[in-house]
Amino acid sequence: MSLPEGLAENPLDRARIDDAVAALPMEPSDTFEVMAASFDTAEKRLRVSLMTPAATPAELFLAGPPGYSFGKPENVTSAGGEMTAEILVRVPAKGAALKSGSVLLVARAGDRSMQTPLAFD
Repeated sequence: MSLPEGLAENPLDRARIDDAVAALPMEPSDTFEVMAASFDTAEKRLRVSLMTPAATPAELFLAGPPGYSFGKPENVTSAGGEMTAEILVRVPAKGAALKSGSVLLVARAGDRSMQTPLAFD
């Protein structure tokens, strides 16, 4: 994606905007996607399985409904471009159930980023 012609008069501004857009997380692809996600309400753990483009595990960043917070990924495994991780979820005392699609995942592997809502199994 790049800026349409005529919206940036200065070529340096255009280059900066194009670089910023290129750094934004992309949609999932065949080589970088969530393969499965689940939330265990008893253990308050989120489990994710991803296909990643890099040999090393991706960095995971999660955002959810107000009051929810997410711990650091644990029990991380990575082999052959597939990664799994568990994340402790801190649930607010009067929070509603964590619903499918209410958690946004941003994963960064190497110089690529991907963003998607998690659909729980």
